Amino acid sequence: VHKAVAIWEYDKRDANGRCFLYYSMRLRTVEDPEIRRLVDYAHSVLDALEIFHGASHLEVKMTSTGPCLVEVGARCHGGEGTWCEIAKECVGYTQVEETLNLYLRPDRFDALPKAPQRLLKHGAEVFLVSYQSGQIRNIPGLDTVRALPSFLSLEMSMQPGGTAVPTVDCFTRPGAVQLLAASREQVEADVEVIRKMELDGTFFDLA
Repeated sequence: VHKAVAIWEYDKRDANGRCFLYYSMRLRTVEDPEIRRLVDYAHSVLDALEIFHGASHLEVKMTSTGPCLVEVGARCHGGEGTWCEIAKECVGYTQVEETLNLYLRPDRFDALPKAPQRLLKHGAEVFLVSYQSGQIRNIPGLDTVRALPSFLSLEMSMQPGGTAVPTVDCFTRPGAVQLLAASREQVEADVEVIRKMELDGTFFDLA
């Protein structure tokens, strides 16, 4: 029995001369018929590859001819688990805890729906994008981020005293911000605040 415990929609864009940079990811539900179609396709992929036990993580793209597999792994969703608290608050459970329940409390796993039907809250993980180069004197954008109504947490890989470089992949992004709120509108408004600082160069104070 396959169950989708979270459905994340990736926002990927072109920037700094590179294609498909991660900008953010947001949770979705099968209230959208197209999302339900993606879930059914993902489950058929697992059957075809005979992945019948434990966790898996798939990336699927909807094309003009239907769902198309990007990749699949017999593992939990990665990203160092920074998405876990968002999933817990928005869906009510996480892939990590339900993988454990599958073995330790199968009754709890059996009680899960085939896929999330609705969201309890709204959240996003925002992957920071740098368009600048230089020595980092300070990061004033962090004070603004922490004051956002939907701010939950953040991780930074670029720090004062270090060097900022244009983001061209997941290894050159400055960090990530996790957002959570009762309304989707609040989350989206806060995402736009972050994006504006990145674009106008006020996120970092560079030498």
